[in-house]
Amino acid sequence: MSRLVLRIWLPDRPGALGAVASRVGAIRGDVVGIEVVERDGGVAVDDLVVDLPSDDLIEPMLAEVRQVDGVRIEDIHPDSSAPADPTRAAFESACALMKAEDLEELARLTVDQAGRLVGADWVCLLDQAGQVVAGSGTVPHASWLGAFRDGVKGGGADGPPDPVCLEVTGPEWDLVIGRQSRALRGRERDRVLGLAGLSSARWIELGRRQARRMHPSGASKAQTA
Repeated sequence: MSRLVLRIWLPDRPGALGAVASRVGAIRGDVVGIEVVERDGGVAVDDLVVDLPSDDLIEPMLAEVRQVDGVRIEDIHPDSSAPADPTRAAFESACALMKAEDLEELARLTVDQAGRLVGADWVCLLDQAGQVVAGSGTVPHASWLGAFRDGVKGGGADGPPDPVCLEVTGPEWDLVIGRQSRALRGRERDRVLGLAGLSSARWIELGRRQARRMHPSGASKAQTA
């Protein structure tokens, strides 16, 4: 059994997605997850999580899908861990962040969960000095990351296809995500932006917890004031 993520462009009209699913089923494929990652100008970009009984069926499946009028295949890639339910995966990532007990663990979890949510090739957190706080995958050199971040905040940047830079405002980190195979679409960016917000909230809570430990009497007075 193979699990694949198939990204397609299709007309944003009733029945188009059903026609694609029917073509996948025709070669014994099973569409186990669907997410609309972008919609604009009468066109939808969808990610289909597909289980196939054999890798030999990949090309026949693509041939079937291409027969649907108006459909274009942007990308297909194997991903054994692709979630059938992206909403549930987002909640699981949120729960993981809320369990962080210190800043180092929070940084590691933020990187890991961001990569998990969007299937990134690499993810890292940069501090304000341009140092990598945490990273996963083959992270570009710190000097390139710093230049890319400055370019994004200044209005433009060059480099690998479609990296994304998002602020984690609490600890003043920047979350930088790269994925070579396909662009990060609107729904994916929103999901990672939400994760960055949760990371900031957890950082603030960890700071409050540390303050209570260091000054328990002051914390009690503040709470009763």
